[in-house]
Amino acid sequence: MNFGEMLARVSRGGRVIAGGLLAGIAAFASGQEFGPPTFSHETTWNSKYVWRGLVLDDKPVLQTSNTLSFGDTSFNVWASRRACQVLSGRGGTELDLTLSRDVSWGWATVTPALIYYSYPGMGAPPSAEAAISLSAETGPVTFFSNHFLDFAECAGGYFGEAGLGWECSMSPNLTLGGDAAVGWGNKKFHVVNYGAGKDSVTTFAVRVYADFQLSGRVFAQPTVTYSRVLDGALRSVSSSPDQLVWGLTLGFRG
Repeated sequence: MNFGEMLARVSRGGRVIAGGLLAGIAAFASGQEFGPPTFSHETTWNSKYVWRGLVLDDKPVLQTSNTLSFGDTSFNVWASRRACQVLSGRGGTELDLTLSRDVSWGWATVTPALIYYSYPGMGAPPSAEAAISLSAETGPVTFFSNHFLDFAECAGGYFGEAGLGWECSMSPNLTLGGDAAVGWGNKKFHVVNYGAGKDSVTTFAVRVYADFQLSGRVFAQPTVTYSRVLDGALRSVSSSPDQLVWGLTLGFRG
């Protein structure tokens, strides 16, 4: 069995595991009390928009994220628009809504979520995913694994990823960090989004960043991300299988 076949089997099992965990944890979390509200905001400029190895926009984009949290329950509104069209109002926008809840057990956190994707002004149909994320911290290193199962436009399409993240505090106002992850998907996900493929490994991505605490809750975070489409069949149909993205985020934390 080669590496791709092994991860393809993991992906098939992962869909069952993700569904079971999502149902069980969502039922458990539904009875919990909500905490006091907090709000956080981020505005990010990226040199291009790359999603799961796919270049959705090869021009600079402006992406905003607004999160309203009540304790461990959060509602996020995320939007992406080509930077040159923000002031003119021309072109379309991707608008995503996410409802999630963190459930912690000691050093581990599980986060079930529902995500709704819409594309006002772009002519693309909306879609939705059930998602579940698992993370575990040990010192400066965090293991994470995220799973997404589409139940609308690309019903049955599955994408998963697993990786490691790290952070190192250099001073009270500067933290350096990064993460690296391998992603995989099933045939439905690849055919709908890439136009070809089978159950296989999809991508490898690595990101590094510097987090500057400017004052109180306000921060600035420059980032560099490299992503590579790994599967040969997917690379052959991808116009840009290797990507380097520069970004800058400004925001405040709740």
